Amino acid sequence: MLILFEGVDKSGKSSLLRELVKILEYPMIKNTYKPTKYSKDFLAGVYAGAYQSLLSCYPSKNIFIDRSHITEVVYGRVIRNYDALLTFNWHLFEQERLRENAIIIYMSAMEETIDGRMFSEGEAYLKPNQINRITNAYHDYLSACSLPLLELSSEDRMDANILQAIMFIQVNQKT
Repeated sequence: MLILFEGVDKSGKSSLLRELVKILEYPMIKNTYKPTKYSKDFLAGVYAGAYQSLLSCYPSKNIFIDRSHITEVVYGRVIRNYDALLTFNWHLFEQERLRENAIIIYMSAMEETIDGRMFSEGEAYLKPNQINRITNAYHDYLSACSLPLLELSSEDRMDANILQAIMFIQVNQKT
């Protein structure tokens, strides 16, 4: 099963993921996302082959993925004004994830929290208006998404988020 972690930068998804890796001992793949100038066709090809490669490396295992194709759709539209997955139908791409038993854990935080974390860590590379636009783009994408979805907030207690995430993973696990 692919367990996709999504959310705006500094929303707390990597912190939650680190705790879940310690508890569940699933392998984790961390994708750092920096918008690029590559062509749409090139990026679409990269995303199309990435999941098949991951699944072949970890057959019959659960895999945590910190950032997925959803990041490209959301950030690509906001930062570059296009996303690579428009080159082909991302709904078909999502159907492939359904067959792989993928689920999404989306981490949110208030805009002020995200902005404060970026500033305190010296990583203020997103402008406040971009944080809001990225958050809205995630909500738009996820409201149309057919993959099982759990939305958590880093404003909530970490132990509560860990428990909810573990329960969500177990409920969606196919034997």
